[in-house]
Amino acid sequence: MQKKAVAALMLGGFLLMSVSCGGGGGSPAGGSGSSAAGGGATGGTTGGGTAGGGTGGGTTGGATGGGTGGGATTTFTLQSTAFSNNGNIPRAHTCDGQDVSPPLSWSGAPQGTQSFVIIMEDPDAQQVGGRVWTHWVIYDIPANRTSLQEGFPKQSNVDNIKQGPTDFSSSSIGYYGPCPPPGRTHTYVFTIYALNVQTLGLNPGATKQQVLNAMQNRVLGEATLRGRYGR
Repeated sequence: MQKKAVAALMLGGFLLMSVSCGGGGGSPAGGSGSSAAGGGATGGTTGGGTAGGGTGGGTTGGATGGGTGGGATTTFTLQSTAFSNNGNIPRAHTCDGQDVSPPLSWSGAPQGTQSFVIIMEDPDAQQVGGRVWTHWVIYDIPANRTSLQEGFPKQSNVDNIKQGPTDFSSSSIGYYGPCPPPGRTHTYVFTIYALNVQTLGLNPGATKQQVLNAMQNRVLGEATLRGRYGR
């Protein structure tokens, strides 16, 4: 249902989401906006705030920070050619269309990055169902990858890139797009985490909470992208 995003700059049709990243192995930091994962972010990945008309919110559950700061600051960005930050997610990427994942690309990963995790969530679902709704959990993305193609396969293991279930059902592996109840437009948050390990050591099909637990003290930085959809 929803996801995370940050302040954005529009450049040649691509949305650039700026996130400050430092060295070290902190945890995912909550809240709507960027995080510097260098000085050791504290707290589990719970967040708050609003952006683009949607309620912000970090991933639930928790990896606690414990990284050490230092190193030059870089700009870690997440973008899509399908929609701009806080823009409308096309119908093709929702349950009302083909329900395929949007194309994503990123740049400026922190030095020492060895893999990535992407989590897509709907924090606005808390107002309907009482919790953040998980739409996508994908992990062990190699450090040499800078993009995911549109329509990433809904399989638990794709060339050693692993995916877990969504909150729709335990068998809903991979991307399951926005599908809000009629009425209020929801904001969906895509968050990419840069990690200092090549693999989280989890089997394919791990849950979001298992991924978050395995990420503890391994996050170098994160970037977010937000999209909106209503019915």
